[in-house]
Amino acid sequence: MWMVQNIDLAEVEKKAFRMSSHEDGLLDMFLGFVFLSIAVSEYLGIDISFFWFYIPLLLIWIGAKKYLTYPRVGYARFSPMRKSGSTAIMALLLASTLILVIFTVGVVGVYAINALIPLKETFAQYGLPLIGVYVGIIFAGIAYAWGTNRFYGYGVLASMVCLLAYFSSLDLWVLVILASSGIILSGIVVMMSFIRKYSVVEEGTYGKA
Repeated sequence: MWMVQNIDLAEVEKKAFRMSSHEDGLLDMFLGFVFLSIAVSEYLGIDISFFWFYIPLLLIWIGAKKYLTYPRVGYARFSPMRKSGSTAIMALLLASTLILVIFTVGVVGVYAINALIPLKETFAQYGLPLIGVYVGIIFAGIAYAWGTNRFYGYGVLASMVCLLAYFSSLDLWVLVILASSGIILSGIVVMMSFIRKYSVVEEGTYGKA
């Protein structure tokens, strides 16, 4: 009986972690809005303030997790190993997103200034495929870490956008806007499915995992 109870608690913990990690669609929308903001700012030639856009976006994500996701997870208290693992993955995700934003801003800067000519010429020749590979790796890492196949699809989509823009005359930022909008829409669909599938539960429903 003791072993069966432990197995059940482990399954509850695993389910709660999976639900809180990606089944709510919030991560899809967060990343979609990050890429969309970069694309829109470059396409329209406007500056988007990091402080006034990305920080509020992150706060909205955290608030949605607290008030939309966790009440449906059941407030399971994860074991130290699971908790530290989820924290590490979240830190890696946030760091990767921040690096991507900084990297993209740097890329635009390289195109904007005419210093470091060899670097500019090299990036102008191979930059888009490299970005496609990098973004694809980010999405694939998320898919592998959290076991959700749709992020593999996002990675393939990101790589295809960069390659299509590289080998054709299509505007990169228009393609990114379309792809980002698709990711946001996918996140909304996933979130609505999550809300319909899981109802709000009282604190302590799943107990300690």
